[in-house]
Amino acid sequence: AVRKKPLSEQVVLITGASSGLGRAVARGAAARGAKIVVTARGEEGLDACVREAQALGSEPELLRRGRRIA
Repeated sequence: AVRKKPLSEQVVLITGASSGLGRAVARGAAARGAKIVVTARGEEGLDACVREAQALGSEPELLRRGRRIA
């Protein structure tokens, strides 16, 4: 069997992170210590997602229109 790394040692790219399932996945991954990279079309929701991840102790990377912003 292949042994997987713990989530805290992984980078997770989440599309659609501004709402719904994407935002829930981002929140869950951040809470478990994963390095998250988030992107979405809805900028207001995406900014809120980043703030939520930061409140959980994560330092998320933010992609807008395919470019790294923060």
